[in-house]
This record gives sequence, C-alpha cells and structure tokens, in this order.
Amino acid sequence: MHNAQTLPTKGTRLPHTTYHPHPLTIVIAFIALCILVSYLFLRSVQSFASPPLTCTNLLRQADYQQILAATTEQRLPPVTQITSDLIPGQLSTFVQVSHPDDPRHLLDVYVYTCSQQGWDSQPTLIPVFQLHDLIQGTASITQAHSLSIGQLDTTLPVDNDLLMQPDQQTMYREYRWQNGAFIQVPFPALFPVLSRAEAQQLQTQANAGTILPWSDPLKTAASLAQNLLHWSADSTHIHLIRQSAGEAELMLTEESPSCELDVTLQRLIQTDEHGLWFVTSASSPGLTLQHNNLDMATSSPLTLSGTLDQAGAPAAHQSTPTALLFDHTLTHLAVLNTEAIVIQPNGGFTGTLHFTNDLPGQPSLLLLAFTTSRSSQQTISLLLTNVLLS
Repeated sequence: MHNAQTLPTKGTRLPHTTYHPHPLTIVIAFIALCILVSYLFLRSVQSFASPPLTCTNLLRQADYQQILAATTEQRLPPVTQITSDLIPGQLSTFVQVSHPDDPRHLLDVYVYTCSQQGWDSQPTLIPVFQLHDLIQGTASITQAHSLSIGQLDTTLPVDNDLLMQPDQQTMYREYRWQNGAFIQVPFPALFPVLSRAEAQQLQTQANAGTILPWSDPLKTAASLAQNLLHWSADSTHIHLIRQSAGEAELMLTEESPSCELDVTLQRLIQTDEHGLWFVTSASSPGLTLQHNNLDMATSSPLTLSGTLDQAGAPAAHQSTPTALLFDHTLTHLAVLNTEAIVIQPNGGFTGTLHFTNDLPGQPSLLLLAFTTSRSSQQTISLLLTNVLLS
C-alpha cells in the first residue's frame, strides 16, 4: 500500500527559494542602459548646439560657392554680405563673383532671400536678382537702400576714352525693390550726372576738398545752360526765386532766341551745407509731358505725349518741334526719325522716337524743344526729363 502524500497544514512554513539572474542578462541590461543614456545625452547636446534652422541661419550658413557652381565658373570664392538694406523688413544675401582670369574682369551679381512657411518647415533660398558678365563690373548697396550696378561702356569711341575720366566710361544702373522684385529706377538728377553712383563720386570729391561748381545752385544752373543747352554766357540770365537748405528754384532766360526755363535743384546725396546741387527738373512755362512709361526701361520706339500751352495758344500748332536724346555721358544719341513729334491745333502733342541703343537699361536724357517764329522773333520752349533706354 502506497504512502499518501502529506499536504502542508496550517502553520507549516514553505522552504525559501532565492532567484539569481544569469550574469549574461545583467551585462546585456547594463549595455542597453548605457546606450539609452548616451542617446539621450547626445540628443540634448545637439539640440543645444544646433538651434532649429531658420531663414536667418540659412542665409548666413549657405554654401553659395556650391550653389553657384552649376551656373558659373568660379575662380574666387563669392563675396557675400548679409543685409537688411535692400528689401524692407527682410534679410537678404548680396553675392558678388569675380572672374580675375578673364581679361575683361567680369563680375556676376546675385541677391538671395529666403522663404519659410512655418517654424516647423525647412527654409528655402530664393534667387531674386542676378546679372552676369559685367565687364569691369562694380556693385554696391547705396545709402538710398538700392542696388547700384556699373559696367564698362564698350560702345564709346576710342577718342572719347582718352578725354573721359575712368568713372565717366562706366554706365551705372540702379535697382530698387518694388512689388516683390528688383526694378530698374531712374536717378532723379538731370544734370550734371544721370546716376546715383556718379553723384556720390562727385560728393566724395567735394568732401575731400575738390572745388566743384555743383556746390552752388546758380553755378550749376549756368553750367546746364552753357554746356548742355549751348546758350551764350553773355545772353544768359539767372533769377533765383527761392532757396532752402535742400532745394532751390530759379529761372533761366536766354535773350536770342527768347527762352524761359524753370529749374529746380536739390541736394540729392548730402543734405547739409556741403551737399552738391543737382538739377531735378527743367521746363518752360506751359510745356508739360506725361510720364506714363518714362520711369521704366523702354525700347525703341519711345512714345510720348504732352501739352504746349503757350501765350497766344492758337499759334502753338505752328511751332517746330525737335527731340534730342543724350546717353549716360550726356552725348547725343541719334534719333532716326526727324519728324517725330506732331502738334495738334489745341496745343497737345504726340511723338514716336526711333533710336538705336547698344546698352540695355542705359540712363538717358530727353530734350524737347518747340520753336515758334513771330515777327522775326524766335521763341523756344524746352523740357528735360529722364528716360531709361533698353
């Protein structure tokens, strides 16, 4: 007979059993814990050392040499400048790439901005301006928060090169941020120069002690009459109407042929007592021109319209109109059609000027003249205005 198994009764203690983990398990757990701690530590260090990528960081850290490698052959690293002076309320990068191995000393110019939809999205570089192969090119940001671009005028005759200073051989264009893009804009001066860069150079010379006639508004107006309009100094009279710290108004008169010209001058670069004066408007009384498209670069033909309201208006349509164009050096450009302007009996006029221009975006000057003969006396009405020729 088998012995029956004895069950533990109340009050009987069970034998104590102790669990001992395998040594390999301990090693694996320790390694896993070290890996976790290391990962968390590295994440915290990277988060501290590398803040989230923003547009500001991207503009500063971008490798522009690599970005431009696909579009240009670079011999030197790009010269970059982070600026807030070009686009209101927004940073941009102003980039210049030189080609010193090319005998023409070419320059490429770029402006980059950045777009980012939200803080959790990646910012993107956006090219908003670029010009390539500027011969002996220059580029700078002006005090007027615009972009000044210069390049050698290779169309000038050789004899002109000998007579001109190096700065006069450079054509300058000015670009300003408008409506989401860089647009070429005219400099408001009509005389003695047509670009902001040249005006700044004159002001720099004056500040360095060079005596220039442009430091006096009357002398500036007299130079306009004699050097651009070819009036005789003996028969030219200047009457100062009003002068303030930064603006002067005067009237130029010529005896024969009879002409009156209302002239406004301003200190465009430097507004203190050392600032130079520049002619900003010049027109005879009663002569007006509509500026619908003249502030934009215009290709041939150039269309214009305006009004000639002379004393004795019924004779206005008997006037003989003339149109002259001047290039950036204030040298005559050829107008291909001699009878370019038609005057209506009511004094209104329209015109279509055909011209040749080998320098896209060239700052130029338009001179309109209307000559009327009465009783052997000639009267001329004049108007000067800026134009950009493409």
